[in-house]
Amino acid sequence: MLLFVKVARGEGLLGSQFNITIPSMRLWSPADPFLYDVNLEVYQGDANSTNLKKAVIDNVKSYIGLKKISLGCVDPSSPDSPIRIFLNNKPFTQFAFLDQDHVSFTCIGQYNAFNEGWGQYDTQRIVQMGHNIDSSRLWGAASGWIDPQDRTADQLVKTYEHYTGYVGDVKDDHNYPEPASTGVTATRASIAGEYGGIGLWLDGHNSVPRSQAAGSPGNGPYADNSTVLQEEFLKHLPTLKDLITGSTGVSAAVYTQLTDVETEPNGIMSYDRKVVKFADRDAVRAAIQDLLATPVN
Repeated sequence: MLLFVKVARGEGLLGSQFNITIPSMRLWSPADPFLYDVNLEVYQGDANSTNLKKAVIDNVKSYIGLKKISLGCVDPSSPDSPIRIFLNNKPFTQFAFLDQDHVSFTCIGQYNAFNEGWGQYDTQRIVQMGHNIDSSRLWGAASGWIDPQDRTADQLVKTYEHYTGYVGDVKDDHNYPEPASTGVTATRASIAGEYGGIGLWLDGHNSVPRSQAAGSPGNGPYADNSTVLQEEFLKHLPTLKDLITGSTGVSAAVYTQLTDVETEPNGIMSYDRKVVKFADRDAVRAAIQDLLATPVN
Protein backbone atom coordinates (compact mmCIF):
# COMPACT_ATOMS: atom_id res chain seq x y z
CA MET A 1 0.00 0.00 0.00
CA LEU A 2 1.40 3.39 -1.02
CA LEU A 3 1.11 6.24 1.46
CA PHE A 4 1.25 9.81 0.14
CA VAL A 5 1.94 12.63 2.59
CA LYS A 6 1.60 16.29 1.65
CA VAL A 7 4.85 18.01 2.65
CA ALA A 8 4.36 21.50 1.23
CA ARG A 9 1.90 23.74 -0.58
CA GLY A 10 2.12 27.11 -2.27
CA GLU A 11 0.16 29.50 -4.47
CA GLY A 12 1.04 32.28 -6.85
CA LEU A 13 -0.04 34.18 -9.94
CA LEU A 14 0.31 32.47 -13.30
CA GLY A 15 3.53 33.58 -14.99
CA SER A 16 5.09 34.82 -11.75
CA GLN A 17 7.71 33.12 -9.60
CA PHE A 18 6.77 32.08 -6.08
CA ASN A 19 8.53 30.06 -3.40
CA ILE A 20 7.54 26.86 -1.63
CA THR A 21 9.31 25.85 1.58
CA ILE A 22 9.84 22.09 2.02
CA PRO A 23 10.67 21.09 5.59
CA SER A 24 13.47 18.54 6.16
CA MET A 25 14.18 18.47 2.44
CA ARG A 26 15.35 15.11 1.08
CA LEU A 27 17.88 15.82 -1.67
CA TRP A 28 18.35 13.67 -4.75
CA SER A 29 21.63 11.84 -5.28
CA PRO A 30 22.73 8.67 -7.15
CA ALA A 31 22.92 6.92 -3.78
CA ASP A 32 19.43 8.14 -2.83
CA PRO A 33 17.49 9.04 -6.01
CA PHE A 34 14.44 10.27 -4.12
CA LEU A 35 11.69 12.02 -6.08
CA TYR A 36 8.86 14.22 -4.84
CA ASP A 37 5.42 13.94 -6.44
CA VAL A 38 4.07 17.27 -7.63
CA ASN A 39 0.44 18.22 -8.25
CA LEU A 40 0.00 21.51 -10.10
CA GLU A 41 -3.46 23.05 -10.34
CA VAL A 42 -4.51 26.15 -12.25
CA TYR A 43 -7.45 28.06 -10.81
CA GLN A 44 -9.81 30.53 -12.40
CA GLY A 45 -9.77 33.90 -10.66
CA ASP A 46 -7.77 35.41 -7.82
CA ALA A 47 -5.02 33.09 -6.55
CA ASN A 48 -4.99 34.94 -3.23
CA SER A 49 -8.66 34.29 -2.56
CA THR A 50 -9.47 32.32 0.58
CA ASN A 51 -12.32 30.59 -1.22
CA LEU A 52 -11.52 26.87 -0.93
CA LYS A 53 -14.00 26.02 -3.70
CA LYS A 54 -12.10 27.75 -6.49
CA ALA A 55 -12.67 26.09 -9.86
CA VAL A 56 -9.73 24.08 -11.18
CA ILE A 57 -9.38 24.68 -14.93
CA ASP A 58 -6.21 22.62 -15.49
CA ASN A 59 -4.18 20.05 -13.60
CA VAL A 60 -0.75 18.45 -14.13
CA LYS A 61 0.89 15.71 -12.06
CA SER A 62 4.62 15.07 -12.25
CA TYR A 63 7.67 14.45 -10.06
CA ILE A 64 10.92 16.25 -9.27
CA GLY A 65 14.31 15.53 -7.78
CA LEU A 66 15.73 18.32 -5.62
CA LYS A 67 19.49 18.78 -5.77
CA LYS A 68 22.19 21.43 -5.72
CA ILE A 69 24.96 21.53 -8.33
CA SER A 70 27.80 23.92 -7.48
CA LEU A 71 31.55 24.48 -7.47
CA GLY A 72 33.79 24.25 -4.43
CA CYS A 73 37.07 23.12 -2.94
CA VAL A 74 37.49 20.24 -0.51
CA ASP A 75 39.92 22.40 1.47
CA PRO A 76 39.45 26.08 0.58
CA SER A 77 42.49 27.01 2.70
CA SER A 78 44.86 24.81 0.67
CA PRO A 79 46.41 25.94 -2.64
CA ASP A 80 46.61 22.24 -3.57
CA SER A 81 42.84 21.78 -3.40
CA PRO A 82 41.51 22.44 -6.92
CA ILE A 83 38.02 23.69 -7.65
CA ARG A 84 35.62 20.80 -8.24
CA ILE A 85 32.00 20.03 -9.06
CA PHE A 86 29.91 19.52 -5.92
CA LEU A 87 26.56 17.77 -5.52
CA ASN A 88 24.57 18.83 -2.48
CA ASN A 89 27.66 20.56 -1.05
CA LYS A 90 29.91 17.49 -1.38
CA PRO A 91 32.57 16.75 -4.03
CA PHE A 92 31.05 14.64 -6.76
CA THR A 93 33.17 12.72 -9.28
CA GLN A 94 31.24 11.67 -12.36
CA PHE A 95 31.78 9.09 -15.10
CA ALA A 96 29.46 8.86 -18.08
CA PHE A 97 29.09 7.49 -21.59
CA LEU A 98 28.45 9.90 -24.45
CA ASP A 99 24.83 9.55 -25.59
CA GLN A 100 23.96 11.21 -28.90
CA ASP A 101 20.26 10.56 -28.35
CA HIS A 102 18.25 12.71 -25.94
CA VAL A 103 18.04 13.68 -22.28
CA SER A 104 15.26 14.61 -19.87
CA PHE A 105 15.32 18.27 -18.84
CA THR A 106 14.90 17.56 -15.15
CA CYS A 107 18.08 15.48 -14.94
CA ILE A 108 20.37 18.07 -16.56
CA GLY A 109 23.24 19.12 -14.32
CA GLN A 110 25.19 21.14 -16.88
CA TYR A 111 24.68 22.92 -20.19
CA ASN A 112 27.26 23.60 -22.89
CA ALA A 113 26.85 26.65 -25.09
CA PHE A 114 28.93 25.20 -27.95
CA ASN A 115 30.38 21.83 -28.92
CA GLU A 116 33.75 21.44 -30.65
CA GLY A 117 33.58 24.78 -32.38
CA TRP A 118 30.33 24.09 -34.28
CA GLY A 119 28.82 27.50 -34.96
CA GLN A 120 30.83 28.97 -32.10
CA TYR A 121 30.69 32.75 -31.91
CA ASP A 122 30.53 35.53 -29.32
CA THR A 123 31.22 32.87 -26.71
CA GLN A 124 31.17 34.97 -23.57
CA ARG A 125 27.91 36.73 -24.40
CA ILE A 126 26.18 33.45 -25.26
CA VAL A 127 27.27 31.59 -22.12
CA GLN A 128 26.41 34.59 -19.94
CA MET A 129 22.97 34.79 -21.54
CA GLY A 130 22.39 31.10 -20.82
CA HIS A 131 23.57 31.47 -17.25
CA ASN A 132 21.18 34.36 -16.73
CA ILE A 133 18.30 32.16 -17.94
CA ASP A 134 19.17 29.22 -15.65
CA SER A 135 21.82 29.74 -13.00
CA SER A 136 20.74 26.66 -11.01
CA ARG A 137 22.87 24.44 -13.26
CA LEU A 138 26.50 24.65 -14.36
CA TRP A 139 27.48 26.09 -17.74
CA GLY A 140 30.32 25.27 -20.08
CA ALA A 141 31.27 27.79 -22.76
CA ALA A 142 32.67 25.22 -25.17
CA SER A 143 32.79 21.43 -24.95
CA GLY A 144 36.17 20.63 -26.46
CA TRP A 145 38.46 22.47 -28.84
CA ILE A 146 38.17 26.25 -28.65
CA ASP A 147 38.16 27.32 -25.03
CA PRO A 148 37.78 31.10 -24.87
CA GLN A 149 40.47 31.51 -22.20
CA ASP A 150 42.99 29.11 -23.77
CA ARG A 151 45.88 31.11 -25.25
CA THR A 152 46.45 28.37 -27.83
CA ALA A 153 43.03 29.11 -29.31
CA ASP A 154 44.57 31.43 -31.88
CA GLN A 155 46.37 28.42 -33.33
CA LEU A 156 43.02 26.80 -34.08
CA VAL A 157 41.02 29.72 -35.48
CA LYS A 158 41.96 33.08 -36.96
CA THR A 159 39.45 34.98 -34.83
CA TYR A 160 41.10 34.42 -31.45
CA GLU A 161 38.52 34.39 -28.67
CA HIS A 162 40.05 35.39 -25.37
CA TYR A 163 37.85 36.88 -22.66
CA THR A 164 38.12 37.93 -19.06
CA GLY A 165 35.21 37.57 -16.67
CA TYR A 166 32.60 34.83 -16.60
CA VAL A 167 33.01 32.24 -19.35
CA GLY A 168 31.21 29.35 -17.69
CA ASP A 169 31.78 27.07 -14.74
CA VAL A 170 33.76 24.22 -16.33
CA LYS A 171 36.69 23.74 -18.70
CA ASP A 172 36.08 20.81 -21.03
CA ASP A 173 38.84 18.92 -22.86
CA HIS A 174 38.38 16.37 -25.66
CA ASN A 175 41.15 13.92 -26.53
CA TYR A 176 41.30 10.51 -28.22
CA PRO A 177 41.82 7.78 -27.32
CA GLU A 178 43.37 8.55 -23.90
CA PRO A 179 41.70 11.06 -21.55
CA ALA A 180 43.40 14.41 -21.02
CA SER A 181 42.92 17.62 -19.07
CA THR A 182 44.48 21.06 -19.28
CA GLY A 183 43.46 21.53 -15.67
CA VAL A 184 41.18 23.69 -13.60
CA THR A 185 41.27 27.48 -13.55
CA ALA A 186 40.69 29.74 -10.58
CA THR A 187 36.97 29.79 -11.34
CA ARG A 188 36.26 26.67 -13.44
CA ALA A 189 36.30 22.95 -12.76
CA SER A 190 37.90 20.50 -15.19
CA ILE A 191 36.11 17.86 -17.28
CA ALA A 192 37.58 15.27 -19.63
CA GLY A 193 34.54 15.75 -21.83
CA GLU A 194 35.34 13.15 -24.50
CA TYR A 195 37.84 10.32 -24.83
CA GLY A 196 37.96 6.68 -25.92
CA GLY A 197 36.12 6.07 -29.17
CA ILE A 198 37.38 2.49 -29.39
CA GLY A 199 35.48 0.64 -32.10
CA LEU A 200 34.25 -2.93 -32.49
CA TRP A 201 32.20 -3.81 -35.56
CA LEU A 202 29.38 -6.32 -35.05
CA ASP A 203 27.86 -7.82 -38.20
CA GLY A 204 24.08 -7.71 -38.33
CA HIS A 205 23.60 -5.04 -35.64
CA ASN A 206 24.22 -1.82 -37.55
CA SER A 207 22.20 0.66 -39.59
CA VAL A 208 24.76 0.81 -42.41
CA PRO A 209 27.01 -1.75 -44.12
CA ARG A 210 30.60 -1.88 -42.99
CA SER A 211 31.73 -0.36 -46.28
CA GLN A 212 29.99 2.86 -45.23
CA ALA A 213 31.37 2.91 -41.70
CA ALA A 214 34.07 5.41 -40.90
CA GLY A 215 37.62 4.24 -41.44
CA SER A 216 38.26 5.23 -37.85
CA PRO A 217 35.32 4.99 -35.41
CA GLY A 218 35.22 8.50 -34.06
CA ASN A 219 38.81 9.13 -33.05
CA GLY A 220 39.82 5.85 -31.46
CA PRO A 221 41.27 2.56 -32.77
CA TYR A 222 39.42 -0.64 -33.67
CA ALA A 223 39.43 -3.65 -31.36
CA ASP A 224 39.49 -7.17 -32.79
CA ASN A 225 37.04 -8.63 -30.26
CA SER A 226 35.17 -7.92 -27.02
CA THR A 227 38.12 -8.96 -24.85
CA VAL A 228 40.45 -6.50 -26.56
CA LEU A 229 37.79 -3.77 -26.40
CA GLN A 230 37.46 -4.27 -22.66
CA GLU A 231 41.22 -4.22 -22.17
CA GLU A 232 41.50 -0.98 -24.12
CA PHE A 233 38.67 0.55 -22.08
CA LEU A 234 40.12 -0.47 -18.72
CA LYS A 235 43.67 0.63 -19.46
CA HIS A 236 42.59 4.28 -19.53
CA LEU A 237 40.99 4.27 -16.06
CA PRO A 238 44.32 4.62 -14.17
CA THR A 239 45.06 7.70 -16.27
CA LEU A 240 41.68 9.09 -15.28
CA LYS A 241 42.39 8.39 -11.63
CA ASP A 242 45.63 10.37 -11.89
CA LEU A 243 43.74 13.26 -13.52
CA ILE A 244 41.16 13.18 -10.71
CA THR A 245 43.66 13.15 -7.85
CA GLY A 246 46.34 15.35 -9.44
CA SER A 247 46.58 19.09 -9.83
CA THR A 248 44.34 18.89 -12.91
CA GLY A 249 41.49 18.13 -10.49
CA VAL A 250 39.21 16.43 -13.03
CA SER A 251 35.62 16.25 -11.76
CA ALA A 252 34.05 14.26 -14.59
CA ALA A 253 34.91 12.11 -17.60
CA VAL A 254 32.84 11.07 -20.60
CA TYR A 255 33.73 7.99 -22.66
CA THR A 256 32.77 7.87 -26.34
CA GLN A 257 30.29 6.32 -26.51
CA LEU A 258 27.16 4.54 -25.24
CA THR A 259 25.96 2.96 -28.50
CA ASP A 260 27.10 2.67 -32.10
CA VAL A 261 25.80 5.65 -34.08
CA GLU A 262 25.39 5.31 -37.86
CA THR A 263 28.96 5.18 -39.21
CA GLU A 264 30.58 5.26 -35.75
CA PRO A 265 30.81 1.67 -34.42
CA ASN A 266 32.51 2.79 -31.20
CA GLY A 267 29.71 2.27 -28.69
CA ILE A 268 29.86 -0.08 -25.75
CA MET A 269 26.51 -1.32 -27.10
CA SER A 270 25.50 -2.15 -30.65
CA TYR A 271 23.39 0.23 -32.73
CA ASP A 272 20.27 -1.88 -32.11
CA ARG A 273 21.02 -2.04 -28.34
CA LYS A 274 20.95 -5.85 -28.46
CA VAL A 275 24.62 -6.49 -27.63
CA VAL A 276 26.82 -5.15 -24.84
CA LYS A 277 30.31 -5.43 -26.25
CA PHE A 278 32.33 -5.93 -23.07
CA ALA A 279 33.45 -9.49 -22.33
CA ASP A 280 32.89 -9.11 -18.56
CA ARG A 281 30.42 -6.40 -17.61
CA ASP A 282 30.81 -7.06 -13.88
CA ALA A 283 34.56 -6.41 -14.09
CA VAL A 284 33.97 -3.15 -15.96
CA ARG A 285 31.33 -2.04 -13.46
CA ALA A 286 33.65 -2.78 -10.53
CA ALA A 287 36.48 -0.82 -12.15
CA ILE A 288 34.26 2.22 -12.69
CA GLN A 289 32.95 2.04 -9.13
CA ASP A 290 36.53 1.93 -7.88
CA LEU A 291 37.29 5.03 -9.97
CA LEU A 292 34.31 6.92 -8.56
CA ALA A 293 35.35 6.02 -5.00
CA THR A 294 38.73 7.72 -5.45
CA PRO A 295 39.30 10.21 -2.58
CA VAL A 296 39.85 13.78 -3.74
CA ASN A 297 41.73 16.66 -2.17
